[in-house]
Amino acid sequence: MPSKQDETAQLVYLKWDEKFDRIHGSEKPYEMRLKSPPANIPETNMESTLGPEEIMHNMREHDLKNFSLDDHGFAHRDYPLNIPNWNKYSIEGVYLPAICDLLRQEFGGDAEIKVFDWRLRTADESKAFVGKIVNLKDFTTLLQPISVVHVDESPNGARSRFQEFMKGTLEKYPEGRYRVVNVWRPLENPVEDSPLAVCDGSTVDDSILVAVDHVRRDYVGEYFRLIPSAKLKWYYLSKQTKDEVLLLKMYDSSPSVKAKCCPHASFQSKMVQPGTKPRESIEVRVLIFSPTGNINAAGI
Repeated sequence: MPSKQDETAQLVYLKWDEKFDRIHGSEKPYEMRLKSPPANIPETNMESTLGPEEIMHNMREHDLKNFSLDDHGFAHRDYPLNIPNWNKYSIEGVYLPAICDLLRQEFGGDAEIKVFDWRLRTADESKAFVGKIVNLKDFTTLLQPISVVHVDESPNGARSRFQEFMKGTLEKYPEGRYRVVNVWRPLENPVEDSPLAVCDGSTVDDSILVAVDHVRRDYVGEYFRLIPSAKLKWYYLSKQTKDEVLLLKMYDSSPSVKAKCCPHASFQSKMVQPGTKPRESIEVRVLIFSPTGNINAAGI
């Protein structure tokens, strides 16, 4: 039973189709984000569906220090920073270096850390980008929260990212540990509208992870969407402040950890009061290579 601080929500999942079956299926899920897509080819071959009502457990009802990347796929950290103006220059000149410092504390001084992407999001429909084809080279574009349950990178997607942004590392250190982490925080106001739901990665079976090709003009990536499962356990951080960050793990090459990834999505809170300010947040996606520690036995 949910506590008074927990919420319930229906999240958006992939609508399963037998054509996607890994062994007997005839198609792989895909989506194209192209200004001029090929003629007679649909932009996507998949559909979404609302899952059952699920409990979003409030992290604040637990000891926040007990959530870990290895065991749950996410972690909470207090990390106050003074960023008076969130713009491209303050983010790239101040915020991103600060995030790298935080991750060095988290993963050790010998870890190689590379920021490969960052995005700003807002739940304010009057400010958010509307359309299908966003210019991902313009990092200042305010994007809408993503309500679809997903994992940013599949193992194939992570491999492509490392090959692109850490050229030669995979070949030079095949037995290192490779991780992809998303660092998520509000810009100013506590999050009440469209909070982020994060899934305990130890409750995720491989069988409900469905690899999807994401096709853009200059990049083809692969990420995971999920189909519903009664085993999934969801959390959210009520009224997350600008001094709090969530670390979300998208990929981990270590075969020994309980949580290999952290599915996530935004959801509509039922506790939002009239006049609540829309959520505004920043996410930073980072590649982390550790030459020591757990061996990359899983193979990236």
